[in-house]
Amino acid sequence: SASASQNFVAFLKQSSKEQDPEKKRNSNRLLRNVICKQWHVIALAIPLSFLGTIQDLATSHFIGKTIDAMETSAWSEFDELVLQWVVIIVVGSLFTGIRDYLYGVSSEKIGEDIRSRFFSAVIRKDTGFFDDRKVGDIRKYRLETHIMYN
Repeated sequence: SASASQNFVAFLKQSSKEQDPEKKRNSNRLLRNVICKQWHVIALAIPLSFLGTIQDLATSHFIGKTIDAMETSAWSEFDELVLQWVVIIVVGSLFTGIRDYLYGVSSEKIGEDIRSRFFSAVIRKDTGFFDDRKVGDIRKYRLETHIMYN
């Protein structure tokens, strides 16, 4: 509805106003640094995403062709079309599986890098930092980085 979309736009505007520009800049810099380390995995996974969609694009074509072959009783053509369709589905599934594996590995490495950077930053803090904070607060941030990638 119109009111729901207006509420959503208002929420986005309000949240962008509340966001500290320094924190946003630091977050963007961290994300760029971490993703730059995984660019080769991501660059390989993106073409696999497109190759994995071949089966989706080909399905409507093969459904139409197999129905036409069944209507004309061209059973040898029907058998050939089904075989081609199965090959395309298997190849597309293989590409999709490899893509998902690469994205998973990349995501885990990015999460690990963010957690290690956080741990290193906490370790380097002076003792006054720990006087002002509870152990649970620091642990909460660690859990949030873990949830972010699960």
